[in-house]
Amino acid sequence: MKTLIITVGTQGDVRPYVALAKGLRAAGYDAELISSASFAGLAAKAGVPFRSVSADFLSLLDTPEGKRVLAGGNPLTMMQGVSAPSPRACGPASPA
Repeated sequence: MKTLIITVGTQGDVRPYVALAKGLRAAGYDAELISSASFAGLAAKAGVPFRSVSADFLSLLDTPEGKRVLAGGNPLTMMQGVSAPSPRACGPASPA
């Protein structure tokens, strides 16, 4: 079964999904991770195929709205206009 896991955030947000994908692959599933390009190495180290999205969550946190969210604002306002692309839009997965 093909499983795509899509996540954004910091390393602390993404790392559990890398572990999930690794466990799914060990159980025989065809699992891939889709996240910001900055986490490609983390996925590769775990042996998880990776596709990157163009939106870089860490860069979004550096915007004025991102700083407001970190200070306790509504995270949905920061994500307005950012949508998860279809897997086809991400391009081919990098090999594990």
